[in-house]
Amino acid sequence: MLSPLLCPLLQALDEPWMKCDFTLGGLDQVGYFDYTGGILSKIGYNDKCGHLLNQMLPGLRGTKMSASDPRSKIDLLDDPETVCDKISNSICKPGMIEDNPILALLRVVLIPISRLRLARCSSEVNDPICECSPYVGADAPEGSIYSVEIENGTLRHYRSYEEVESDFLSGAVSAAALKGACAKGINQLLSHIRKSFERSLEWQDSLNLGYGDDEKTNEAPVTRPASDNFCIPAALKEISNDRIKLTPFSSTRHAGEFVAVANQHPDVWSHSPFGPFDSAQNFISDFIESFIRPNTGIMLYAVIDKTQPPKAGGSDREGALAGIIALCNTSLAMQVTEIAFVFTLPPFQKTHVTTNAVGLLLNFALNPPEDGGLGLRRVQWTTSSVNEKSIITAEKMGFLKEGVMRWAMVYPGGKTKGKPGNGKSLESPQGHLNQDDLGRDSVVLSMCWDDWLLNGKKDFVARRMARRS
Repeated sequence: MLSPLLCPLLQALDEPWMKCDFTLGGLDQVGYFDYTGGILSKIGYNDKCGHLLNQMLPGLRGTKMSASDPRSKIDLLDDPETVCDKISNSICKPGMIEDNPILALLRVVLIPISRLRLARCSSEVNDPICECSPYVGADAPEGSIYSVEIENGTLRHYRSYEEVESDFLSGAVSAAALKGACAKGINQLLSHIRKSFERSLEWQDSLNLGYGDDEKTNEAPVTRPASDNFCIPAALKEISNDRIKLTPFSSTRHAGEFVAVANQHPDVWSHSPFGPFDSAQNFISDFIESFIRPNTGIMLYAVIDKTQPPKAGGSDREGALAGIIALCNTSLAMQVTEIAFVFTLPPFQKTHVTTNAVGLLLNFALNPPEDGGLGLRRVQWTTSSVNEKSIITAEKMGFLKEGVMRWAMVYPGGKTKGKPGNGKSLESPQGHLNQDDLGRDSVVLSMCWDDWLLNGKKDFVARRMARRS
């Protein structure tokens, strides 16, 4: 009962204790200062402190912005990928105007800064701020203060915030496009702060004094990899060449975008015991959290096509999300792994994507440690006996067929999900299978260390990856 009375007073006592002349805060603190102003003088604190109060922004998650929830706010030192992650996962529902964090960032932060930059740069005064360009495209008509890249890659130019809000309400500009423009603007704004921080040992020391290591490590895992329990920690990194990047899959960064495209092509899941999924939330709960994360033998990657431009508001700045791929059933003791969950999204099939993604994992798994690899002895490829595309893909990459494992897998509810089984009856006197389940026979293929290092498969795969058609 006393806390609503004591907390404002204790907060106000900070000012005389630190001998503040001014303090910076938000407009939500006005009531605190009104309440405590008369009390402090009655207990002997007569020095007045000025208050500089800023307009409040809604938190990115639809609640109040809070230091205790890193996902609700953007920090000045957030790296570009973290900024994109936070903004892409923020609340911005179609038609939502009140408490919309993306619109608020545009209205209160980015558009006023862009207008200020335009005004300063058009004057004859030599102003350092002019080194920072406004947020408009090179071909924007005179008077434009902000440009937004819409889904087809063209720029839409605006002369006021009200025009942006109107287009968002009408659907002419999507939430994804606004998020992309907002993330780009925030990152441009913060880039100068990051550079100044990196150059200043004094600033870095101040950060360490203000926030100890314990507080830094308590932040919520915004981009926590789905495979953070993988048995080989060295694999928790990006693997790339000039055309493809494999980056550890993160639910907050990749799940929404991946499921949105995969749901347009439900046959992506035809030969898997998992899926299709109704939503990104189900994908995360039923696949990532229930199967991938607890399994120390699985390393799941998002596949990024660096030859394609990033989607507006997309998950990666270097290219387009093209699918997922994984190392599975990995054992460092047995020196084996398996390439699995090779889900290349249909728009990227029959391109360089699958060949290069598989090739990158083969190099990573079979190359010796001194060449940046894991030095494993066997890489397996297991697929349904009726999945001809997968079998052909493996053989084209140099895998050797070893045989068929009968009844190797069950597709729970496979009949109702339209999955192709092994064509064999499940009826049995034991009745141990659900009538809606399907069985799968699995073809096993492999590539081993001697194939790779002694029998020319490494060079063979390199030639496959280098093909431009």
